[in-house]
Amino acid sequence: MRRHLHLPSACAITTLCAGACTLVPNPYHQAESDTETAGETGLADTSAEDTTESGTESSTDTETESGSDSETDTSTETGDPICGDEPCPPQNWLVTVDRPLFLGNRLIRVGLVEDELGVGQVICDALEVDAALPAAAEFVSLTFLGDRLLGITDNEVLVEIDPCACTATMISPFEGEGGANIQVLALSAEHTPEPGRLLGVSLSEGNVSVVDIDPATAQTQTTAWLGIEWGSAGLSWHLPSSQLAYVIDAKDSLMLSFTGDNNQVVDNLVLDASFDTDTGVGMTYHPDLDAVLLCGVLGSNAGLYAIDLESGAVVLGADMVVDGEDSVDCKNLAAPSRPIACISDDL
Repeated sequence: MRRHLHLPSACAITTLCAGACTLVPNPYHQAESDTETAGETGLADTSAEDTTESGTESSTDTETESGSDSETDTSTETGDPICGDEPCPPQNWLVTVDRPLFLGNRLIRVGLVEDELGVGQVICDALEVDAALPAAAEFVSLTFLGDRLLGITDNEVLVEIDPCACTATMISPFEGEGGANIQVLALSAEHTPEPGRLLGVSLSEGNVSVVDIDPATAQTQTTAWLGIEWGSAGLSWHLPSSQLAYVIDAKDSLMLSFTGDNNQVVDNLVLDASFDTDTGVGMTYHPDLDAVLLCGVLGSNAGLYAIDLESGAVVLGADMVVDGEDSVDCKNLAAPSRPIACISDDL
């Protein structure tokens, strides 16, 4: 059953980002010239170099032999496929799926505005799970691929969630090279106007690797080896302009940065938190907050945190709670880069 949502309008969150992130416009929400729009949303333009990809315009003036002037407008707009040529409004929320004891999987929207930080709104009381999946299937990772919400159940199966119909449909079990089934601990998609690459962190015979995932078939291709015996992991792309992705080794509380274009590890950062190596780490980059957010800190499954990418500090923003008292058991997070039907207020 889907619940109707209506959240009050408010400025983008600042509390969660205290010392851990900087509010910037999403380069796919806003053209370079839309500074007035940025001011209206409360977002300060601190990343001008990242805001030039959303559109191009050209104009050609030609003078004829008769002396008359004519102007040929050859301008083209490359807008977001959801928002068109208008800037996408900021999406100050994320989603998680939890499974309360003896109940079904709940799809929950978590607010990130100042007076709604950590407040959970149930979108679906119980997702109708595909008959091909176990009745007690649990989601260990989520990501938005364009306007599609994808997830992993029990480290084995790629699933698509429809927040309007409140269904979870199996795409396929994950297959490694050669056709063998493999486990995938986490997945994340690029925040691009068109659906980009879908990455995963796979576990096969104790080896942990980065894999490219075909979202239509769940077939994987190994692109980089990361280590052995992580237990659980979190994964998140950064902005495409940086070509960086982050992955957390939950066992050693270590975050690796690697380049998405050639999958080379370029940095590692020790985090000042311990993680549950059995249940998973929820991790997502929020393009409107320019922040890496996570859950799954040991002993604080309801906590919503931000990572300070300089120091490794894991900063608590708020506990995620539904109806004022029902704590969210968070194992996964997904942040949007555009409005999403049946979740966003502006659709």
